[in-house]
Amino acid sequence: MVGTHRAAIALAALLGSASLWAHAHLESAQPPVDGSIAQAPERVQIHFTERLEPALAALSVKNAAGEAVDDGQPQVSSDDTRILSIGLRQPLPAGAYTVEWAITSVDTHRTKGQYRFTVTP
Repeated sequence: MVGTHRAAIALAALLGSASLWAHAHLESAQPPVDGSIAQAPERVQIHFTERLEPALAALSVKNAAGEAVDDGQPQVSSDDTRILSIGLRQPLPAGAYTVEWAITSVDTHRTKGQYRFTVTP
């Protein structure tokens, strides 16, 4: 009986801490990951699986030459803290662009990544 009680406590501890193991991962993006779009967007918006710490969120967009084409002001949405966006300098010409992000979720885990999109002529 003591062994069963200890196993139940261990299982409860594991289940209770499962949310602590969650990391924020990229869930969706506009423009889409590896997507091609006919018209350049005004903003890049990426949606994560976990809430973000606004003070520790970075986002940039660069052209094929590695030059920044964003406005330098990433924002975590006040309506949904899983959404990070940044404005783009207009108009973006046709070409390939790289979105780079580094975020810390409210569970204190830091993640980063990148993806590309293309504006077609």
